[in-house]
Amino acid sequence: MVHRFGRSVHRPEFCPNPDCLFHNRQAARNNRWFQHYGTFTSLARGPTQRFLCTQCGKTCSTQTFSLHYWTHLAISFRDLDERLNACSGYRQIARALCVSYQVIKNRVLRLARNYFNLFDTSLSLVALTENIAFDGIESYLRSQYIPENFNIAVGVTSRIPYAFTLTLFRRRGRMTDAQKRNRSVLDSHWKSEPQSLASSCRIVFRDILSLYMDTAVLPPFVIHTDKKTEYRTALKTLPEWRHLHEIGVVSHETISSKLRGLGGIPCLR
Repeated sequence: MVHRFGRSVHRPEFCPNPDCLFHNRQAARNNRWFQHYGTFTSLARGPTQRFLCTQCGKTCSTQTFSLHYWTHLAISFRDLDERLNACSGYRQIARALCVSYQVIKNRVLRLARNYFNLFDTSLSLVALTENIAFDGIESYLRSQYIPENFNIAVGVTSRIPYAFTLTLFRRRGRMTDAQKRNRSVLDSHWKSEPQSLASSCRIVFRDILSLYMDTAVLPPFVIHTDKKTEYRTALKTLPEWRHLHEIGVVSHETISSKLRGLGGIPCLR
């Protein structure tokens, strides 16, 4: 038994093997698919129960399904979430909780992945019934040698963020000879894919269209963007977009990003 999210868990939730029949939560919930397989002991948590899947032979433990999996120190994720929402910095939180910066960074990543999972699960139950505004902002990761572009799709009426993507680029623009040499060193280890922005936007647009096509009756639907050519390229390469555009139920409207307003998109002003 392990205490998780304030309640006691007496059995594993599903088989962790993706190829197993009982990796499905519903199937695992309705069948006795596991057997007890002894325990192991750690200094951090003492005795921990292990389980064996009778279908595929995969083993797991109560720790496998915990946010504290493979850690030596338990931190309250509720407390961490409240501190992050209060705009506390990582090092500030680490000092308050008497742990290292790396520990806080690790727990924030765990928390973020679970938020993503919850968000994805929630969207799977939603049919898109409003137009979308899609725009981005460019920054850089660690240094200007790795520019990055954040793009987000927001509901025009609800302001709900339906999807977003992050794209990494190769440094562009004017550089000194020393900067060019530094970029060449980086290129020998990593280089962004050609048309990476169009490719990542294509993924977002496909997800948005799948939500739109879940509606019983397809209402007129508009995607608003600025005039970046990669957006147009991404849409044109999607078969579902071309089909919906041909039958006249979807359209792509653009506006200059130089105009005043939120992201240059008037529907979000």
